[in-house]
Amino acid sequence: MVNNYVYVIGGGSQFKPKRSCERYSIQENKWEWIAPLNIEWFGPSICCFNSDIIFAIGGRTRDILALDSIEFYSIKQNLWY
Repeated sequence: MVNNYVYVIGGGSQFKPKRSCERYSIQENKWEWIAPLNIEWFGPSICCFNSDIIFAIGGRTRDILALDSIEFYSIKQNLWY
């Protein structure tokens, strides 16, 4: 949970990895879409830094290849880098 939101980053399965991301507002009891990941993948490790940035690290592609990629999400800008 970050700033009263629960984030769902990517997901899917080995046959249907996803770029989509969303967050749930605990106060408003409402889901909303956020910017999609740059890479279609599943199973990344997720961590937050300083309540401003969310990191997606590793994971796998549709071809089950392990990724050595890192993307980070700016909560303020609603953008993945």
